[in-house]
Amino acid sequence: MELTKLIQKRTCIRAYKDTPVTAKQLQALLEAAIMAPNACNFQSWRFYAVTNKEKINAFHPEIARIPWIDNITCLIVVAIDEAVRQKLTDRFGEQGNIFVHQDVAGAVNHILLAATDMGLGGCWVGPMQTEKCKAHLSMPDNHTPLAIVTVGTPAADVPKRDRKPLSEVVTLVE
Repeated sequence: MELTKLIQKRTCIRAYKDTPVTAKQLQALLEAAIMAPNACNFQSWRFYAVTNKEKINAFHPEIARIPWIDNITCLIVVAIDEAVRQKLTDRFGEQGNIFVHQDVAGAVNHILLAATDMGLGGCWVGPMQTEKCKAHLSMPDNHTPLAIVTVGTPAADVPKRDRKPLSEVVTLVE
C-alpha cells in the first residue's frame, strides 16, 4: 500500500474476528518492528509474542485494562533490556531513559503500520501492571515491559477519528 494511504488507513482496532494471526504474519510484524529507528542501533527492545488464548485472556483486568480481550488472538508485549538502558544512560545520562521509550514507540508504530498493510489491525495498550506482566510471561529480571499491542483481523471497518487542523497544532518557527 502507498505510505500516505497506509498512514491514513491506520486506526486503533478493538474488535477482531476469531481468526488467528498466522506465524508468517507474526514474523512479518516482528521483522517490521526491529527495523524501527533506535538509539545508537543498540536495539533496546525485546518482544514477547503471545498467541495462547489462556495467556492472552489473563491480561485483563489483572495486567492491563483490555476490555476487548475476548476476541484477541495475538498480542505483543514490547519490553526493554535493562542492560541496554544502562548502556544508554552511561553514555547519555538521563536522556538514555528517554531513548529506550522512544525505541519502543518506534517499534510499536512499525508493528501497527505493518499490521494495517497486511489487512490486520492493532491497538496500542500502554498502562499495565509491570511486575504482573513480567511474572505472567516469565520475563527475566532485566526485561521491563513498556507496551502491549493487540493484533488481529478487524471485525469491521472503523471510521477514522477526526484530527485537529494543522493550524491548531503546528507552530512554524522560521
